[in-house]
Amino acid sequence: MDATFTFPEIQVHDLPDDPSVGALLTRGLSRSTARLFTNLSGSDPESIHQARVATRRLRSDLRTFRSLLTGGASTLRRDLKPLAALLGEVRDRDVFIIRIADNVEVLDEADRPVVEALLGAYGRRREESLVRLHVYLGTFEELAVRLTAWACSPPLEAGSDRRGRKVLPPLVRRRWRRLESAVREPGPKDGAALHRIRVLTKRVRYGAEFVAPAVGRKADRFAAAAAIVQDVLGDHHDAVVGHRVLVSTARRLAPRYAVALGQLAGLELVQRRQAEGDWERAFAALNRKELRKWM
Repeated sequence: MDATFTFPEIQVHDLPDDPSVGALLTRGLSRSTARLFTNLSGSDPESIHQARVATRRLRSDLRTFRSLLTGGASTLRRDLKPLAALLGEVRDRDVFIIRIADNVEVLDEADRPVVEALLGAYGRRREESLVRLHVYLGTFEELAVRLTAWACSPPLEAGSDRRGRKVLPPLVRRRWRRLESAVREPGPKDGAALHRIRVLTKRVRYGAEFVAPAVGRKADRFAAAAAIVQDVLGDHHDAVVGHRVLVSTARRLAPRYAVALGQLAGLELVQRRQAEGDWERAFAALNRKELRKWM
């Protein structure tokens, strides 16, 4: 995507052995900001995905580690929210298009035109979402300058020279406890509850990856297990959305056209049910004490 200014080039420096709080914060924020700026220059699905991940990671890390920053973290996090929403809008279109296109082959040739028409409509919606993103990026320069300043020299609280492996893990543990509490809530887990668990899993995973250079492979193993939970619940969310769109569209069509969308909706329902059965096993693999000893 073309912006009206050139994104700054962010340098990500190597960490010393046993890095300090300040070194970890600077490296983590600079990596995510560099990833964001690099991918905001593209409009293909992968660039959109990477820019969205970078924005989410920045917002999550600013929340998790805000007590180590002197101020402004909440404001910066809030100011990134519109970008996150616009990138999410485009990415959601991409995910739907990719999922449905992958399943078209199960249909008879005669049933494919209605699905191709739906994909065309979503392609046009994606272009409309991209236009809104472009318009927003025309106002992004001031925020980009602030992000660059934070990435290069974040405002640190006193004590930023302390060992990162002592200070940061307890902040990630708070994230884990919130996730644990959400999973333990009584009653069946509906779509909203599973989406909440997915968000909390993502936050604790990002925190683990942030501190991994200081605590080592233990945090990497935890993050890898969290990524599996996140992926399973992501599949569940995408299947829920896909099923809803297909069913609502089919209801507006003549029966001979609705049949094809109904078949695809059935596939989404199968994937949703599979994810509902898989996520607890994935969480059980994550919820092992040996994976959390570093916290």
